[in-house]
Amino acid sequence: LLTYMNIYNQHKGSILYSAPACKAIMEILWKRNNPETGDRLKGTYKHSDHWTAWDTGQKYVDLIIRSGIDKKMQPEERDEYNKVFSAVSTYAADAGVQREDKASKDFQRKLQKK
Repeated sequence: LLTYMNIYNQHKGSILYSAPACKAIMEILWKRNNPETGDRLKGTYKHSDHWTAWDTGQKYVDLIIRSGIDKKMQPEERDEYNKVFSAVSTYAADAGVQREDKASKDFQRKLQKK
């Protein structure tokens, strides 16, 4: 996991390295499947591995789109990127991920209102 994270963090602009690393991170976290733990109010909350897998891929997809790299990809880069994009879509459909994401957003909204 750490090796893939290092590749992912150091080579985000190089899709042929970063996309497979991102997908590997997502898959490892999904399979590990540690549950969410802790208390949001006490600051000890930790997201589940499923949510973290989805969030990692979603942030990667957003970064690639925001940076404009998606418009300059070669076909083989596009293939690797699409694997991550597809995994993000699949993980986003998971009921647990949706519930956890909603709870996180609701909590953040409540904090901002205070």
